[in-house]
Amino acid sequence: MVEHGERINLKSYEKIIQETVLNKETGELQTKDFKEVTTYGPSKKQGWCAMYKTMYDELMMNLNSRLEKKVFMQVRDSFTAKKQEVHFNKTRVAEDFSSTRPTISRIFKKLEDLEAIKHLEDGVYRLNPYMYIPYQADGLELQREWENLVT
Repeated sequence: MVEHGERINLKSYEKIIQETVLNKETGELQTKDFKEVTTYGPSKKQGWCAMYKTMYDELMMNLNSRLEKKVFMQVRDSFTAKKQEVHFNKTRVAEDFSSTRPTISRIFKKLEDLEAIKHLEDGVYRLNPYMYIPYQADGLELQREWENLVT
């Protein structure tokens, strides 16, 4: 286990994360193991962000349209080390993508169902730190806060 503040070499650090997911074929909840592999990719706002590849790949396989992927990328890039809770005006997001508010609401709901984001209150969301950690954010602290939100 990595303690808070301990430095680790993320290129060689791996662990298994167990998540409860919905089996689409049976409709039942099941435990699924995800191998946590950290890679780095550019974030438009501030430098780089840590991405957990297995969960990212799983998410991308479930986002069916280019619009869903583009909306997710905009949502993801809105979070920073100092801004872990972000307010989204779905009407404005719809305008940004030349779409409709119901379509954007459906995409946000899908992102919530896929556990990429967590809806906190009206229009306010938090990004899943087991999928992405914004540049210079304290990943362990974000993951502890996430666990408190989802339990």
